[in-house]
Amino acid sequence: MKFEVKKVGPIEDVHLEFGDKVVIVGPNSSGKTILSSLFYFVISPFGPPFSSLPPLSGEVNFDENKVEINIQKIVEDNKERIIKVLKSNLEKIVDPSVFGDNSEISTDKYTLKLGSNEIEVKQDSFSLEITKDKDNISLFISKDITIHVKGNITEIKSMFISVLVERFFSTEWYPSVYLSAERMALPSLLPLINFSVFSPNPIKPLKSLILDPLRWVYSGEFDVLGHKVVISRDLTNQLRFDVFKDNKNIGTAVSSGVYQYSLVKAFSNHPSIKGLIIEEPEINLHSDAQIKVGKEIAKFNKKLFITTHSVWIPVVLGYLLREKVKIYEIVKGVAEERKVYENGLLENLETILPIENETIEEMLNGNFEESSNATNNSE
Repeated sequence: MKFEVKKVGPIEDVHLEFGDKVVIVGPNSSGKTILSSLFYFVISPFGPPFSSLPPLSGEVNFDENKVEINIQKIVEDNKERIIKVLKSNLEKIVDPSVFGDNSEISTDKYTLKLGSNEIEVKQDSFSLEITKDKDNISLFISKDITIHVKGNITEIKSMFISVLVERFFSTEWYPSVYLSAERMALPSLLPLINFSVFSPNPIKPLKSLILDPLRWVYSGEFDVLGHKVVISRDLTNQLRFDVFKDNKNIGTAVSSGVYQYSLVKAFSNHPSIKGLIIEEPEINLHSDAQIKVGKEIAKFNKKLFITTHSVWIPVVLGYLLREKVKIYEIVKGVAEERKVYENGLLENLETILPIENETIEEMLNGNFEESSNATNNSE
């Protein structure tokens, strides 16, 4: 799919084009979290956890096996309502202060111009196949949605138009789970999180998508870097997270690296999830564990959108997946594609390897302390 972001926070122009798997490399504060959050949004901007569209006006055409709309005209005629919901949903997960007059988000299907409140749709018509039940009361649009048709024809058409517009904006990545960098704290904070989530007045986290995994967590046992991790629910439906080593429950005596990767591993096996948006799968992992994690992730039968600081994650995934993965590096706000050669080796990562080599050279030449002092003085 195509995914493009312009003039949002530190991002100047990021144009990504990929299939099922993409890795984004970049330094701190380069916009990786903004990028992954925006991608989560475009996967299904009107689907849970976002608000759906209100009834929309327009024409809808039915026949025996298909329902169809002129998507460009529908969006244009209902532009204010659609953009209002889009912007409201977007601001639930991204701080609105990062958007400016020239901010844009684009996919294969549309371009959303946030500063000018404009939306450009890139195709004329949109249709979905339907089947009717024997009494012609319900229309089955897909495996996961059934519309029960009741009321007058105007109400039915209005309802169908909203559903079709929402389906047009959705992608084949839906549903996906967002695994933020803060996931490493979820297992250890589960008692507090359970209290917050199940309380009458739940607390909103500073980063909205931190708790996204809780919408999808399911019970199971997972082998995680030599540990057995058990996720379960107690009699009150609250989550439990237990880690075993050599058949012994080791309680809190477990590394934070195992904690954070446990959630990644769990969702790699989730039967309903199509895609994983993973921030920094290497968090708190030694290089040898990062390599092992890279090997495992390459085998995940899921769509993958990964952001990372690590050199090993893109190197290992590039070598094992070759043409099946796209790798980009954010350099001064712009995404630059890094080539994976036929032998599986990855093109030089500008924000990592040259800096490491320069530091080693400064140490060998006895200039490292001088360069550190110069950096401190410049700050």
